Amino acid sequence: MTSMTNGVKPNLNLLVLQSRTLFLLCTVLALILTGCSVPNHEKVWFSYTRFDQGCDNLANCSKLTDEAAASQYYRSIGAEDYNGNPYFNLEQWKQTFGYYDSTVVRAVYGNKLDLQFGRDMNCWQPADYQVACYVSNYGPPPFTGGRENELWEQIALPTGVFDAVEGDIHKSFGTVAMVYSSGGGVYKDHVAFYAFGKADADGNSPLIRSVALDGEGPKTVPGMCMNCHSGGDHGDAYHQDNFLPFDVQSFSFNAGYISDSGYFHDVPTDFNLDNQQEAFRQLNALVLKTNPTPAIRNLINGLYPDGVNTPGATVPDDTYIPAGWDIDKQSRNLYRNVYRKYCRMCHVAQKGYVVNNQFVSLAFESLDEFKTKCLMVRDLVYSHSMPNSEVPYGAFQSGNPFPVARFPGFWTDGVAQSDLQDFVGGRDCY
Repeated sequence: MTSMTNGVKPNLNLLVLQSRTLFLLCTVLALILTGCSVPNHEKVWFSYTRFDQGCDNLANCSKLTDEAAASQYYRSIGAEDYNGNPYFNLEQWKQTFGYYDSTVVRAVYGNKLDLQFGRDMNCWQPADYQVACYVSNYGPPPFTGGRENELWEQIALPTGVFDAVEGDIHKSFGTVAMVYSSGGGVYKDHVAFYAFGKADADGNSPLIRSVALDGEGPKTVPGMCMNCHSGGDHGDAYHQDNFLPFDVQSFSFNAGYISDSGYFHDVPTDFNLDNQQEAFRQLNALVLKTNPTPAIRNLINGLYPDGVNTPGATVPDDTYIPAGWDIDKQSRNLYRNVYRKYCRMCHVAQKGYVVNNQFVSLAFESLDEFKTKCLMVRDLVYSHSMPNSEVPYGAFQSGNPFPVARFPGFWTDGVAQSDLQDFVGGRDCY
């Protein structure tokens, strides 16, 4: 076991070579399973909402590139003055929201299914009516030098989790933060979003209006955040957004780096899942204090059979299936292999909408709910609009003439494709 602070760096060339070999094998397997190459995604990542069909070009996607709108949002939540000057950097933000006077819950993990980053998550309650969190992102940044970063595609988790455990803010490529407040004023029952850039030599991470969380480049706050945290609603700045649940079984913990000698060095066991279960329980308990959607609340309660507010309670395994999906083999496979892996994390934040005086849920908490939107699901997935973020999609962006798999997303997953096709091709799809 090598110390986290011994200064040994990952052998990036070896990692890239090994990763390229692995991705080539995965790509060949995906082609065998699907019978064709991974399709291009025709829309901008994080741009699809309940009210439109997404942006075709990031340069013309005002909801994700409008710096003036981002500045106006920051002014509205007290992060910038009327001349566009920030009121705080990350350290000052932490002081503003009581970080040093609170009991902070910390967990470190790799965001395997959604973003491919190592993440250093920190949450606390500044007061009875507030919850605050910030998460610093580690590993090769997804976008650098004006293009998608090849290293992010290939070695993000092994190096990212390692650096996140070490917690050196200088190695982070950026931080995002959220505050929920049930008190009065503009914060009442709402969530505020903040983004902070790479730290300078003194460790100061500046407030920024846009951040790159995928290979398309920087996208502005809060639109990029709202795509998942509010179920794809880029509307009014003060509508309800959500803290998302910590789905521990979708995270990566067994990461590390390969030294020049070719030896793999694990992250210390203090940061494996077993030794962080209590931290994640406390984090999920904090999520429930932020007035999330019923679907988020139901998911957290379902993941913790002993109760999320019971000290020592754990998420025992990855076998949880809600009663509304636990009907037969087909419904269980559809939930486990499709919805749970590629849809659930964003859709539990969906608030639905009303059509002809009837509420239509998009949280899909049961097979019956999924059936009511079966044609929509079929059309959006097979028109290559969903999944709507790059990693769970698993393919090169639009414009690449030879798209091949990079991430283990839906379009590299023959089992998931088969289970979805069995459903949408059946008579229950209406």
